[in-house]
Amino acid sequence: MSKKIRSCAIYKDLIIESAEDYAVTIRCRDRKTRNMLREISEDLGFEYSDEWNTRYFGHRLINFINGIDTRKETTKLAEDKFPEGLINDTDTTGNISNEDWEWWCSLSYVMKCVLLWNLKDKFLEADRNLIPELDTENRDISISVDLNDRNTAISYYVGKYLTGQYDSERKYNQGTLTSLIIPQVYDVEDDFDKLSHIKQLSSLSLRDKGIMVQGYVTSMIASIPQLEELDLSGNDLFLYSLESLNDIKNLKKLYLEKVKIAFTEDYLSSDELNVVKELLPNCEIIA
Repeated sequence: MSKKIRSCAIYKDLIIESAEDYAVTIRCRDRKTRNMLREISEDLGFEYSDEWNTRYFGHRLINFINGIDTRKETTKLAEDKFPEGLINDTDTTGNISNEDWEWWCSLSYVMKCVLLWNLKDKFLEADRNLIPELDTENRDISISVDLNDRNTAISYYVGKYLTGQYDSERKYNQGTLTSLIIPQVYDVEDDFDKLSHIKQLSSLSLRDKGIMVQGYVTSMIASIPQLEELDLSGNDLFLYSLESLNDIKNLKKLYLEKVKIAFTEDYLSSDELNVVKELLPNCEIIA
């Protein structure tokens, strides 16, 4: 259901709208709302503050264009009953917090693509262009959209499934993605530690990724304390690199099917599996 528009203003070929929940939108193709608000303000000579969030910024600009005296801030806010808490609160554009969006932007391009690829069954038909293209032959993953544009559907999906989001009553709801599969792509391991930000993530699979599982990889994985299941099947392994997984106190299952000892063609023997069990005494080893 579309939101009811409470006020709007027309400027050149743009329509600036403020919905009943004070969310601000500008109908213009491929432009960021906040950047457009700044551009219009500078064109009109309207003074604004970078501390304003998008909702309040749009509210003030609409009033300015419509000839309402925004300099009388206290009087105008009282008359308009604009929620005081929205003036300079944590901006939740797309229902995702600033902190969570900054985390998303800090991820590598490849990790962003991998996370969106894991959400491929969640996208609405209109948002299927957000599914990255996976090329397993060349171990590459890519997408043709701006992954850092907060004013697109990306912020909604990141919030809903990964970081958690705020509903219309500003209540926080945790993300719902609990299992993550890492496909056969290059340059994704360096961001493993940042996956700890996905609080509900309990399962990570590197099955058949064809990598060398060594100390730095397991150390990065060990920085995801909420993991309960880890699948390293189908990879090569430095046996004692698994010791760092002891740091994952919640780890209950470790899959090591068809795992070879590094630089050999030998699969893990029963003796070597016993070593793994000694390294991880509180974890079920499945091989």
